[in-house]
Amino acid sequence: MQQDCAETGVVGKCYGVSTDATSREELEVVTADLWLDSPGYLAVLVTFYPNKPTADVSAAGFAFENEQVARVVLAQFLTQGTSVEDEVREAMANGGIYVVAPADEAQELTQVVSILPYRGGGT
Repeated sequence: MQQDCAETGVVGKCYGVSTDATSREELEVVTADLWLDSPGYLAVLVTFYPNKPTADVSAAGFAFENEQVARVVLAQFLTQGTSVEDEVREAMANGGIYVVAPADEAQELTQVVSILPYRGGGT
């Protein structure tokens, strides 16, 4: 599933992806591929779901055009006390890709889901 989304305050493309990918590296590759398929958008937001019926969110991925966009989007979902600047630097050092995986704080993943527009199945 895909759609334009502006919930984050920037022109973005939101995806809901059903996948067997579980490692941070695999999720980063999927996020990067979707970013490449979305020219003209400042951000790509991906909600990952396991390949199971009625599965809950398993991870979230982001791709950012630049540091300013990363700062705006990440500030909306990072838990209190987390340094937005540290996370922006991490994302930009990784080619603008940022992933919140299952091993990360459940609170972060829950808040990511609240800014992404849907819950459901494959691409």
